[in-house]
Amino acid sequence: MIEFINGLIDQNNIKIEENEINLKFILISTLYNHPNVELILNKKNIISNEIIQKLINEIKDIKDNNNKLNERIEIIEKNNNKLKNENNEIKKRIKILEEYHKDKYKEQLTKCNLKNIKSIQPHNDVISSMCCFPSGNIISVSDDKSIIIYDIH
Repeated sequence: MIEFINGLIDQNNIKIEENEINLKFILISTLYNHPNVELILNKKNIISNEIIQKLINEIKDIKDNNNKLNERIEIIEKNNNKLKNENNEIKKRIKILEEYHKDKYKEQLTKCNLKNIKSIQPHNDVISSMCCFPSGNIISVSDDKSIIIYDIH
């Protein structure tokens, strides 16, 4: 077969036809009652229609995802603005309450008339616990390992 094709090429019994669709390589037969042999090579675009369609679909998907992300961003921004407004409202209320209570505490302190009648320092260390008996007597326990019971008088 190879020798036959080489012989046809040597005898210039080949023909090449090119058009927009394909390329034909024709072996012209020299034998009686044998048809010519045509080898047809179809041209293929560098970028086939399938690839182009796939790219178009991917671009559409990207646009859809972008639109969805933009919608989510809008929702988040609306919620963020709403939270900012609520936060500002809470700050205003806290400020009003602080101003109100600030004045109340000042009144309370000015009305308070406490006097130190007597003070004692019986323990040599920190008092760890204090309690009041039903009789009114007070008991204290200190880290210096002492317990003292105070009479109310």
